[in-house]
Amino acid sequence: MEAAGTVSIGARTLVGEKSVIVADDGVSVGDACVIGDEVLLSDKVRVGSRVRIGPRACLLPGAEVADGSVVGARSVVGGRPQTLARSRSR
Repeated sequence: MEAAGTVSIGARTLVGEKSVIVADDGVSVGDACVIGDEVLLSDKVRVGSRVRIGPRACLLPGAEVADGSVVGARSVVGGRPQTLARSRSR
């Protein structure tokens, strides 16, 4: 059996119950993130720092979520959604 890809989870990041990470080609999650319950993170997903992902969201292979983003509950994310025009760091 071959080794699967790597999973990198940053400091102070919380992962909810029954969440699934499929990492045949690697998954990266930044610092200070909150990942809700029953979230699916698929291959080649990159999540920035200070991201909030609501319950039952699904991040499809290759999805990239920018720093400070919020992904709503039951959302499906693929590719690179546009970043917000203003920063949440106020």
